[in-house]
Amino acid sequence: MISYDTFSGSRARVREANLDYKELLVLAEHLTPLLQLMTLQIHNVGNVLSALVTKLLRQILASMDQEERRRNELVVRQQQQLQPMAPTLFWS
Repeated sequence: MISYDTFSGSRARVREANLDYKELLVLAEHLTPLLQLMTLQIHNVGNVLSALVTKLLRQILASMDQEERRRNELVVRQQQQLQPMAPTLFWS
């Protein structure tokens, strides 16, 4: 069971729900700002933090992979552009 505040409307309301960490991630990503989820009861906090850290690490690794691919493609393009300009040692 978790409790979280909703700040929409003129009065804040407290809502409660039985959610596992995957459902909490959905809330964190879409409708409920992360700060609102900070009122979680203690037994769910570990699962949520673990899931959020795992998700963040996956995003970081994916970003690093994408940057590495971009750099590799740039090097290949630069090498392809330099090949026709390279002088040949043997004259025909």
